[in-house]
Amino acid sequence: MLTLSAQPTIIRRDMTPTHPNLCSIARPLQPPLIAPRHGIAVLLLFAFIAGLVGCGGVKESSRKQQPDIADYNFSIGKLDPADSIRYEELPAIEVLPTIYQPALRQINDLRHTRLDVRFDWDKKHLIGKAVLTLQPHFYAVDSLSLDAKSFDIHSLELVGLGTKPNVPLRYTYRDSLVLDIKLDRSYRRDETYQIAVSYTAQPERLVNHPSGRFHYDNKGLYFIMPDSLNPSKPYQIWTQGETFSSSCWFPTIDAPNQKTTQEITITVADKYKTLSNGKLISSTANPDGTRSDYWKQALPHAPYLFTMAIGDYAVIKDKWRDIEVNYYVEPPYAASARAIFGNTPDMLTFFSQRLGVDFPWEKYSQAVVRDFIAGAMENTSATLFYERLQRDERELLEGNDDDIIAHELFHHWFGDLVTCESWANLALNESFATYGEYLWFEHKYGRDEADAHLNKDLRTYLSEAEQKQEPIIRYYYSNADDDLFDAHSYQKGGRVLHMLRYYVGDEAFFAAIAQYLKAHSFKTAEINDLRMAFESVTGEDLNWFFDQWMMSKGHPELDISYNVDTTKGYAAVIIQQTQAQEKVYQLPTSIEIVYPDGSKERHAIRINKRQQTFTFALKKTPKLINFDPDRILLCERTDRKTIQGYLHQYYDRQDYLNRFESLQALEQIAPDHPEVKQLIRHAATQDPYYGIRREALQMITLDAVAADTSLQKSMIRTAQTDPKALVREAALSRLAHCKSPEFYSVFGSAMRDSSYQVVYTALQNLFELNSEKAVYYAQLAENTANSTLLNAIAHIYAQAGKPNNSHFFEKNLPLSHTYSRYALIEFYGTFLMRCNDDATTAAALPTLQKIAQYDQNWWIRLRTAELLRDIRELYRQQQQTQLRASSPRNTSRSDNINIDERLQSIETLIKSLKANEKDKQVLSFYETM
Repeated sequence: MLTLSAQPTIIRRDMTPTHPNLCSIARPLQPPLIAPRHGIAVLLLFAFIAGLVGCGGVKESSRKQQPDIADYNFSIGKLDPADSIRYEELPAIEVLPTIYQPALRQINDLRHTRLDVRFDWDKKHLIGKAVLTLQPHFYAVDSLSLDAKSFDIHSLELVGLGTKPNVPLRYTYRDSLVLDIKLDRSYRRDETYQIAVSYTAQPERLVNHPSGRFHYDNKGLYFIMPDSLNPSKPYQIWTQGETFSSSCWFPTIDAPNQKTTQEITITVADKYKTLSNGKLISSTANPDGTRSDYWKQALPHAPYLFTMAIGDYAVIKDKWRDIEVNYYVEPPYAASARAIFGNTPDMLTFFSQRLGVDFPWEKYSQAVVRDFIAGAMENTSATLFYERLQRDERELLEGNDDDIIAHELFHHWFGDLVTCESWANLALNESFATYGEYLWFEHKYGRDEADAHLNKDLRTYLSEAEQKQEPIIRYYYSNADDDLFDAHSYQKGGRVLHMLRYYVGDEAFFAAIAQYLKAHSFKTAEINDLRMAFESVTGEDLNWFFDQWMMSKGHPELDISYNVDTTKGYAAVIIQQTQAQEKVYQLPTSIEIVYPDGSKERHAIRINKRQQTFTFALKKTPKLINFDPDRILLCERTDRKTIQGYLHQYYDRQDYLNRFESLQALEQIAPDHPEVKQLIRHAATQDPYYGIRREALQMITLDAVAADTSLQKSMIRTAQTDPKALVREAALSRLAHCKSPEFYSVFGSAMRDSSYQVVYTALQNLFELNSEKAVYYAQLAENTANSTLLNAIAHIYAQAGKPNNSHFFEKNLPLSHTYSRYALIEFYGTFLMRCNDDATTAAALPTLQKIAQYDQNWWIRLRTAELLRDIRELYRQQQQTQLRASSPRNTSRSDNINIDERLQSIETLIKSLKANEKDKQVLSFYETM
């Protein structure tokens, strides 16, 4: 599963400038953050609310004070506090104890699941019948426990053999969560039996379960339909099973170490399309205008991978070999569906060949659903994606979502075919899926793009490591959803696999992967199974590697310094492990020595002490000594190279990681050095990789731009002609900082750019140059549906709009996507407070009431409640001002009554919202109001 934070995570500067969908986010206001439910992968969701404060352009990079020229050092991997993602916790959140979490004991095994379901849309109920085929795992059994969360049970029977009738069974319903069933007799391990359950699943009732353990994100079954907040929302039903939520819509043994084949008949109104696991075998029209679709999956998989998606979809058909590959999108996106998902067949070919195991499932479909709880979910043969994956052709010019698509497809080997036997081993699913993104980028887009993605993963992990450090494989945790779906399981795990690949070599790495997949196909595995596969192929005991990287927390911190003695003809590289823990890492790597004639020597080394010195004889004076030249190690490091060393590193190394590192180092340690300035300008216009060009553009000082007309012309040319939107955007942002009216025309023409992101940047920066022109252009662009542009318009109106611009917020707030809506609320609040117009504020209250009452996200309801509090305080201040200004001779009784009525109205509204609120965090805030 590709997961997203449970609420917006604010970052203050773009940490991954090469990613086409991630830009700076910087706002003075932020939601109350809790530790994210699911690590981060995915920060990409906030691309469209990027750069929303100040000029909206790229901020000046922070610089260290220039040290003495004789001794430079640069910290690689260490994040400036201003760059880090902040993971904060609300004090109100209860911290659960960490305990050992074993795999579920297998007493009864699921063999087959047959479901027949239909729906009551008004009540948000699923009416179902489940027939489960089970078998004792080893010991004889006379009882069975099934997970069935908050169902109404209509009947529970043992299915009779042959012509024998079903036999009702006695059961107790433990906490309305688990059915403890007494079987009719004892069954041996060579016998199977069937249980039939007729039931009604009620996910909304589950959310109000007395245990308080359930909420929107884990209720399993979702009815999407128009509501008072968004009357144009489509009708959809979809499910989400990971980790323990499949049992919210059908009875099962809800554990990843169960494997079952599956049949499901879904009855819906004939106008809707359905999607489930396996193949669609038949569709039957019913007399009442409904249709029953029968889906069958003949290959076993875990219950958390069961899925349904129902809606008014356009289904775009594709193919890979003889396997159906279909794309389910909302009808307005039918024309761009192939542009969104069209690389899927190539991915299937590449992954099948690279892994040595063909795609194992009967079909592959991908569907987009509204209000999804994550980025995507790898349900077997039927992946679901969040709605932001849908883009029109113009939006796709800025980049695609191949990383998400590749991630979920890779799961069909790692997670679906071979499943982690317990959630403690989640990294066997998620680390591999994350590394699948790298493999696809490397194959499709080249090493620079792949390494830029890898660098983003490292920074994401290191940012989280500032707040917590855990083993990748975690047997001790409190809640799988809250604790395990993080940057350790995803990004750190992917980086560790990258190190393992380079340690054993490509041939051995993929041979071991193929062996692991084949040995555990349609079964489960734990981390030791992966280790044994690698040991079998390589012949090496790899306990040290898996124990150090998978089973232990933390990462090495290295200090690298150099001593070159040309008279004696040697070079010494001194490496210290400086991490706070006493642990000493074993790090096989290499050191590369580059000579002026271009010849190179590479020396393999193994670090295994807190401090070591490696000495090498020199043929002549080297121009570069490069530690870990391929940048494989997962570490933080302080590298004490000279300016010339970093200059040579940029020009001599062809890979992204070395070029990117040298640029960042030189910009921090010697920004005014003539050769450094020349290098940065060269990189900004001539580097072959757009991510480097963009980074270098951001490094060019504002004084340099202002003072150099030739540089200005070069940047104008880049802003207008560079093939990559993010580079054009960076050039525009730099020009904007010059505050020169002569650039008005540049920004005006950029408003016609093919990229929404460039238009967004032009509009934001034009606002800094001339707010009236920016408001004019914003009004012309109001009819856009693009979230990025909508938020730019909202920012401009918040700062310079007039009361008559309020209709923009009232129109777009109900229609906007979840995270965009949060940003719009922020801007709406600024707009209302600045306008301080009674009629405008009064008109805003119905819209805010709907959001505060009906929005499914507690943190959006909370932010809206905060805004209502601010409006109340504004009225109170007006009331106090009037009282102070009043006298018996000039008191305006009608004005006082108006303010009093407004206050009374908003007080009544707040009380009503509080009475209807169920979330503890939001209720806690209402208590303070």
